[in-house]
Amino acid sequence: MNRRFILILLFTLSNCSIVSYSEVIPLAKLAITGADDLEITDDFIELKTYSFAKVRIGRSAIAIFSLVEIDKNGSFKWISGEGEMLTTFNGKIVKLENSLYNTEFITFSGFQPKEGVDDMALHYDVMLFNPKAFITQDVIIQSYKNKSNFKIVESVKTNGFKWNFENEYLFNERARVIYSRQIIHPKVPAIEINFYYK
Repeated sequence: MNRRFILILLFTLSNCSIVSYSEVIPLAKLAITGADDLEITDDFIELKTYSFAKVRIGRSAIAIFSLVEIDKNGSFKWISGEGEMLTTFNGKIVKLENSLYNTEFITFSGFQPKEGVDDMALHYDVMLFNPKAFITQDVIIQSYKNKSNFKIVESVKTNGFKWNFENEYLFNERARVIYSRQIIHPKVPAIEINFYYK
């Protein structure tokens, strides 16, 4: 239904002066198939001076975020070429800035992933923007062995309205996050991040 609506909207707009016909085809392709993937090769990694992350938001956007700062609390700050900023703590997105749906986790320091953890309970306070809302979440953390790595599953239940989901984090043998799939805002699709360290 959503794809059909988008296609009809794009073709309708192509008849207006807002969107030219040459822009309709790429927009329609993006709506149907999603954004083209960015292949991260050894040469690409070698050319990078700093650690970086490949960030995919749903099917429609892929970007490279470069690490710009590690603060005294161990949070990593990443920035895209377009100026969007992500802050992560042990791989968990705790702040999204310069985006339509900015989000900030007020409490998150209990997110300390360890192998062999089962049913660890946490509580998050989160500030959502657009629409502006302060929410609380109850979380259960479980870990799973995955060959030489381990995986953390974060089951999240939002208090006050029905918004429940699971986030996943994959850590290497040095307990450093290498992949995550997270939901941080009700209006933002799942965010997948592949982390590359220099």
